[in-house]
Amino acid sequence: MGLAEVLRARRSVRTFAPTELSEDDVHFVLDAAYAADRRMWPATAHGDPGLTLVLAAFAVAGRPTGLYLAEASRGSLVSVPCPPRVPTELRACADAPALILVCGDVDRASTVAESGYGALLVRAGALGHAAWLGALARGLAGFPDGASRPAITSALRAVRPGLRHLFTVAIGHPVTP
Repeated sequence: MGLAEVLRARRSVRTFAPTELSEDDVHFVLDAAYAADRRMWPATAHGDPGLTLVLAAFAVAGRPTGLYLAEASRGSLVSVPCPPRVPTELRACADAPALILVCGDVDRASTVAESGYGALLVRAGALGHAAWLGALARGLAGFPDGASRPAITSALRAVRPGLRHLFTVAIGHPVTP
């Protein structure tokens, strides 16, 4: 899909078809988001606040339900150990087959050029919207959600101290009339 088509297609979709996402679709969305972040916020000019994407997979081909750290440098998805209540709590937020969780390190953000929690939230929102637009470009649907969830933050801190959930993007196939 071209840029103009993607921008015209922007609409918040909260009901999704009961269709699994392919791993290719997921990687496309994650890669598009990280690429946009690198273009908009080059680390040489703005520092690196440690923004990280985490996939909450509910219906992704070849993936059991759970959380997966999406590593920007390698493009791999690494399973995040978490209590069973975390995916259950997340599933209650949306009926989407996957959620992209934008996470950041508040302490690390205070040491970069544009320091502070406010700057971190702006960058997290931009990264989340880049993931949403990546989903639209792939023919998927979704919606951004600015609410943070403490249960996710607790699970992620076991993986990387200081990591905090900041923003969510639900993605999936739209329901066709």
